[in-house]
Amino acid sequence: MFGIAKKLAIVVVYTFLLCLAVGASAQQELIDNGSFDTDVDGWMAGMVVGSNGTIEWGSSQGQPPGALRMVGDDQDALPEECFQTTAGFITFSADGYMETSGDFLGCGLNFFFYRESTDCTGEFFVIGTGGGDTVPPILGAQNEWETLEFVVPLSSDGILDLKIPSFRPIFSKFDDFNSDDACVWDNASLRIVPIQPTSIPTMSEAGLAVLSVLIALIALLLLRKRAG
Repeated sequence: MFGIAKKLAIVVVYTFLLCLAVGASAQQELIDNGSFDTDVDGWMAGMVVGSNGTIEWGSSQGQPPGALRMVGDDQDALPEECFQTTAGFITFSADGYMETSGDFLGCGLNFFFYRESTDCTGEFFVIGTGGGDTVPPILGAQNEWETLEFVVPLSSDGILDLKIPSFRPIFSKFDDFNSDDACVWDNASLRIVPIQPTSIPTMSEAGLAVLSVLIALIALLLLRKRAG
């Protein structure tokens, strides 16, 4: 009986360490409506000068069905919510579909980085495609689903060593010369992995529940041994 209790004690220790690791590495999803299962609430068309492009909900497309469609002129689509920068890495990912009758168009991921505000107002810039280690991803196949991911490092002073206090992730549509094709998006996800060198790992609620059950089992076995 004592051998079983000892083994359970070892399991408790490993479980505790595992739960700490999971809790420390957990990343919170920041986008409220990234699945587009029923609508595109919380998203808006971006500011492109002279653009008549719009965003709409597609009920039949998506994985599962329900997607955001960018139709008409070249444009951006972005969440209404504003996000603040922190030291670490931004990860923006989504499933994308280049809906076209034959011509290639640009459907990609990027960010609006706001230089002077914490509420995503005023002057902003996007990450360019002129080379370097951080290049915005675009879809490469016509009329089929692909998954894109864009990981951007943030320094302690802001994005790309610049002091940038706020940002929004964006879907980008460009080079649709006849404005007759669409970029379709689903399963959008935004996560930030912060750099916290002095932080103390914490355990998740699920980890605490598992640990409590194991401790209770050990206590029960020890009590039965003493009673015997």
